[in-house]
Amino acid sequence: MIRLNAYGERGGLRTHVIIIAATLLILAGVVFALIRFQSNSQAVNRRKAMQICEDGLMTALQYLSEQPSWRDGFGKTEHDGGWYQVTVVQVNGAQPSQLKLEAQGWSKGVSRKLMYSLSLSVEKGDSVWVYDGSREQ
Repeated sequence: MIRLNAYGERGGLRTHVIIIAATLLILAGVVFALIRFQSNSQAVNRRKAMQICEDGLMTALQYLSEQPSWRDGFGKTEHDGGWYQVTVVQVNGAQPSQLKLEAQGWSKGVSRKLMYSLSLSVEKGDSVWVYDGSREQ
């Protein structure tokens, strides 16, 4: 006995199942590729935002080395396709010889923050800010 589909054709169900399975496999492949691309793009943007953040910190450290009493920080400053900003944070209860710099870098929707701790070292009449540590926020 030959089975016919609604259109009077043979093998319609098997053909439909194969087409649906192939379509689902193609869609799964496309979704996988898009997720992988987005993940790689996000990782690149995170690295770029961190690099911009570190560039802002280096600029602030340069200002501090030239003028140890500098406390102005930077507002949003365009840099390398993104921006950075640096804030001098006053720590409650900290000695005047301690300083924290908070830097934020941004690139293509991704933001990174670093906090640098510094302490003032005075030797033979010269003062210099010395790195105490950093952490990412």
